[in-house]
Amino acid sequence: MAEFQRARLLRAALVEVSERGFGDTPVARIIARAGVSRTTFYELFDNREDRFAAVFDESVAQLARAVALAYEEQRLTS
Repeated sequence: MAEFQRARLLRAALVEVSERGFGDTPVARIIARAGVSRTTFYELFDNREDRFAAVFDESVAQLARAVALAYEEQRLTS
């Protein structure tokens, strides 16, 4: 359950930060978009910066997976 809520928070944070910028994205906007409580947010993240780092890490990991897949597909068709 916590992993599901964490994923929802990360998704919500990504959308909010892309729309508003990091400095203008309060925790309240993220938890409202994610549909989780403030308590849940702080159980999963220490603060806003911790959440931002998690969003960044997850985004980089997704990009790396996509690049690796594209590379492997290209390698197999060459």
